[in-house]
Amino acid sequence: MSMLARYLTYNWYRVMAMKLRIRDMREDSDLTQKQVAEYLQCDQSLYSKYERQERDVPLDIMIKLALFHKTSIDYLVGLTDEKAPYKRKVKRWLRGDYNEIR
Repeated sequence: MSMLARYLTYNWYRVMAMKLRIRDMREDSDLTQKQVAEYLQCDQSLYSKYERQERDVPLDIMIKLALFHKTSIDYLVGLTDEKAPYKRKVKRWLRGDYNEIR
């Protein structure tokens, strides 16, 4: 298999894994697209496009999804099969306490 073919296969897997994982995480929580979209402060139609990979998911949305589902971005994009999130050292920063990060 050529290098290009391996690269395309790997990226196709990652895209499909993310597509399936953000939908599966939502469905496992018995939530509608509208409920998740409200949490993300976006339209349901936009969130639906994220799930179907019609739009790229911005990093800030990925962070919110990972926090919402209590997992890591690596899991959401298919880089790991470990659902448990990493220990977060910046929790206070995420709440707005900017003094913790230097």
